[in-house]
Amino acid sequence: MWGQMRNRNWRSRVLCTVVATSLLALGGPLLSATAAGGPNIAVGDATAASSSHGEYGAANITDGNQGTYWQSGGSSLPQWVQTDLGATERIDEVVLRLPAGWESRDQTLSVQGSADGTSFSTLKTSATYAFDPGSGNTVTVSFPATQTRFVRVNITANTGWQAAQLSELEVHAAGESSTNLAAGRRLTASSSTGAYTPGNGNDGNKATYWESANNALPQWLQADLGSSRRVNRV
Repeated sequence: MWGQMRNRNWRSRVLCTVVATSLLALGGPLLSATAAGGPNIAVGDATAASSSHGEYGAANITDGNQGTYWQSGGSSLPQWVQTDLGATERIDEVVLRLPAGWESRDQTLSVQGSADGTSFSTLKTSATYAFDPGSGNTVTVSFPATQTRFVRVNITANTGWQAAQLSELEVHAAGESSTNLAAGRRLTASSSTGAYTPGNGNDGNKATYWESANNALPQWLQADLGSSRRVNRV
């Protein structure tokens, strides 16, 4: 039987599915996992910063409380703060917040991403954003969907204070993609028969297929996605 996995907003390194010989009648790749959209995926995630001032630590940016905030140490800029999503995610937007009751101010900042927390690339080039209590002191920064694990906000100017400040860094997963996460990945199986090997399950050729051995059930076929990935269907 071939089933669909509904969106449960979970992560899995190895995507497993139980399959039977009736799979052979189906066209298309056996595994076609796609990235899932979702809400703020940074809540409670680990954080770091270039510096912090007293109780205003980096952890405040993912605590879900707009009333707490991070503030860089001293009075020099630029400064940065970042979150580690824990796994590579497909994202296309961050929402930045300051405490709702603060007076308006502008901050000049860029958004950067990294797979390893060491080498960063620019997701959104530097620009000046207005934080206005009339709009909840909230700024939305959108960019083309990209795969990243670490998300960093680099602040170079702040008209409201001599340090960098940020209350919440929300990271939003990109909408559902048709990308097959299993394409080209290593497949293994409980058994196989002759030329009908596991690799046929994601070779992109509808004419080839995997078949288990010995006419015995149950059997399984699985793909190693290479890293923790968010999926919503196969």
